Amino acid sequence: MILAASELKGRVHEERKGWRASCPNSEHTDRRPSFFLYPIGGGRCSSQCDQYRSTTDLVQLLGVHLSLQECGLTLADLSVAKGLPEELLIPTPDKQCVEGVCGCKG
Repeated sequence: MILAASELKGRVHEERKGWRASCPNSEHTDRRPSFFLYPIGGGRCSSQCDQYRSTTDLVQLLGVHLSLQECGLTLADLSVAKGLPEELLIPTPDKQCVEGVCGCKG
């Protein structure tokens, strides 16, 4: 979804292990694509902004709506794929979640 939204904003092409795209910051107009989109999510502008953007930032900047349901991934699927019990993947008060990744506080 982020890659598709980036393509709508401007030129995008594969580069190394990711994609070179126009910067998603509306205050920065690219003459040439200056934003590198990482395959694991997030990216960095190598020009005027010189700023890392998390997946959450990109979702907001590009106006994208992401949902696990849209990609067909269930908690059970993720549990099996990662070899982890489902209980470990469910956020609880003793876990802190940042960028969709949960871990124990402390």
